Amino acid sequence: VPLWVDVESYLCNVLWLSPSRLVVLTVNRPQDTLRWYAYDVETQSLSVVLEEFGSPWVNLPSGIVRGGDDWFLTTSESSGFAQLCRIGTDGSLSQITAGNFCVTALLSYDADLQCAYILANKESPLERHLYRVDIRSKELQRLSFDPGIHEVAVAPGFGFYLDQYSNRENGVVVRCHSLSSGWNAGIGGGEFSADSLGLRPPEIFTLESASGELLYGAAYLPPESGSSLRAGIVSVYGGPHAQLVTDSWAMTIDLQAQYLAAQGAVVVKLDNRGSFGRGRAFEAHLSRNFGTVELQDQLRAVEYIVANYRVDPVRIGIYGWSYGGFMTIAALTGAPEVFKVGVAGAPVVDFRFYDTAYTERYMDTPENNPAGYARADLAGGVDSLSGRLLVIHGVIDENVHFRNTARLMEAAIASGRKIDLLMLPEARHSPRGFETLLAIARRRSEFLLDNLLASDRAELEVIRGAQ
Repeated sequence: VPLWVDVESYLCNVLWLSPSRLVVLTVNRPQDTLRWYAYDVETQSLSVVLEEFGSPWVNLPSGIVRGGDDWFLTTSESSGFAQLCRIGTDGSLSQITAGNFCVTALLSYDADLQCAYILANKESPLERHLYRVDIRSKELQRLSFDPGIHEVAVAPGFGFYLDQYSNRENGVVVRCHSLSSGWNAGIGGGEFSADSLGLRPPEIFTLESASGELLYGAAYLPPESGSSLRAGIVSVYGGPHAQLVTDSWAMTIDLQAQYLAAQGAVVVKLDNRGSFGRGRAFEAHLSRNFGTVELQDQLRAVEYIVANYRVDPVRIGIYGWSYGGFMTIAALTGAPEVFKVGVAGAPVVDFRFYDTAYTERYMDTPENNPAGYARADLAGGVDSLSGRLLVIHGVIDENVHFRNTARLMEAAIASGRKIDLLMLPEARHSPRGFETLLAIARRRSEFLLDNLLASDRAELEVIRGAQ
């Protein structure tokens, strides 16, 4: 029996409150309204419990868990940040946590103690910690104290939890903790550190955006080489619901960035406005404007490394995958005076070709936002391309279809611009297989370094001739 007929909504989640009652979460097509329904299986009755409106969009909850037969716990962004709340089937909503931080995961609820377990970035946007929240007093008790990113699984009986954590200095550690006695024991990991592997953790820095927000960046530094200027390379993603810069082991073992730094380049990452974990207002800078504020912030990151890490301003490169591929081409066409070399992996070239739910959430429809789609159309800006660009794309990419790269190449041919292309005949959006991954890493590294380590093209040709 269908619960409703509404082709303009997305079904997001379902939670059983009792054997005969469940709640259903939907979001409308413009994705500015979350709607909670209660459904009675026996009577087949459906009723709206609660609606949450957001501008320019609403994000889906960070989790949903049962509290009782007539209420549940979830997260709401009604305050601007994802916070723990209690929703009753009578339509009541009570916010439990508060502050300028995000609850990134709702893990479980202990009915006996009436407390919930959550992960949040309360201490810093760069970290994730475990908290126990008393539903009655709304008190937060921090349970994890080792710096970094924590991923936690709470045992069904609430006697123990498993904590997997890391930071930039130390590899992943797994520990088992008692929730009552304070006992804990190491289970695995911990054998690797940055020092033991000869790796230098990236340095964290901050800078201010044009609109005043604090932005977090990371710099991978090469071995000291006197006073000579070094090439600068931006490693970028830039899109919504992603965060590159965290205090995690994944940052340190980014071997692509580490390799480029070891060859003499300064590699920089920056979470620009629009990235995850900073609240809806921070994300909303991207609304209807892909390829604008992200590029402005990445240019500030370039200015920062030029001023602070002896980077040569005429030797700046950039690389990224997926939205990062889009950003790479946007940088070379939107700021050709700064970016001289780029490697774009699986780039979105025209967002009219991309996933409807994702794109409409941030850009609205092409009919309602023609100017925004035109600004984000990379093929339309190919005439501005003056630097060297390599595009890498899987032919059977199921996410960012190869049609995007084909359109870019057609535009380049029409305008007389040269673009290098590495086609991966049997690769999807996330390439797999040692040979394929090695080919990508090798070609990307060679392209960036060959075009950036020489101060100008003439010197580069001399070096190539000597080889």
